[in-house]
Amino acid sequence: MSAPTTPAGTGLARFGRAVHLGLNWAGMLALLVLLVSTGLGVIGRYFHIQGVTWSFEMLSIMFLWVIAVGTVLAEVVGENVSVDGTSSDRGPVFRTYHALVLLLVSAALARSGYAMLGRTGFMPTPVMRIPSWTMQGIVLFMGVGLGIIALLRLFRILR
Repeated sequence: MSAPTTPAGTGLARFGRAVHLGLNWAGMLALLVLLVSTGLGVIGRYFHIQGVTWSFEMLSIMFLWVIAVGTVLAEVVGENVSVDGTSSDRGPVFRTYHALVLLLVSAALARSGYAMLGRTGFMPTPVMRIPSWTMQGIVLFMGVGLGIIALLRLFRILR
């Protein structure tokens, strides 16, 4: 994947590349934990080993994080397949419309995620007893991440 295109010499461009690289590493780490958790769960079930039931809860948390990080990264590099065919070769009016729709969706996600975290963020998960924000924070992460992308696209179109 290529990093977002901005002038190479600016501090903002370096920061953007660092965030992009950090998200790539976070996604790879989440995928690695997902694969290890899956393997432990399968081995535990197959060999009737007690004590690895937590692996399925970890698997579900990591699966959601892989999806969230992947969604934000796909949107950063413009490879979101759901809108790629309709927005890649359109004019500035359509790209503005697309960025505004993305901004509205991200605002709804961020608001919903924030409300959900406020209500149930510190309730423990059923098996591992870790705070529920480890799963519910995904909604807020996606809302904020996609909102930043939408705002940057709007600024790029309008300047």
